[in-house]
Amino acid sequence: MFGLTDPSQAVGKTDFDFFTEEHARLAYENELEIMRTGLPMVDFEEKETHLDGRETWGLDNEAGPHRQAGKDARYSRHLEDITKRKQAEEELAETNRALEEATPAPSQPTRPRAISWPT
Repeated sequence: MFGLTDPSQAVGKTDFDFFTEEHARLAYENELEIMRTGLPMVDFEEKETHLDGRETWGLDNEAGPHRQAGKDARYSRHLEDITKRKQAEEELAETNRALEEATPAPSQPTRPRAISWPT
């Protein structure tokens, strides 16, 4: 991922090294807010625009800081790649739009004619 061949290559890197300024700035501001308030960010869907132009989607869960006696504060993050799900949702929405355009509008219901019985 990110074109790295070894995890050690990620040391010292930030979102700004892998994503567009717009995405990296939003991620940075979200992380600052979590650190400031201590409130987690749960099930946040984010569109990630990579420097090479690729777009992916992530389901983000972040929390921090966690402090335990005698230990440094911890910031935790779990990001799940939901790109395939988002692509399927978009394809379904496009199919639904096409079906709605191709389906004729229902006609006005007609009133039933009176039945006449022979006398």
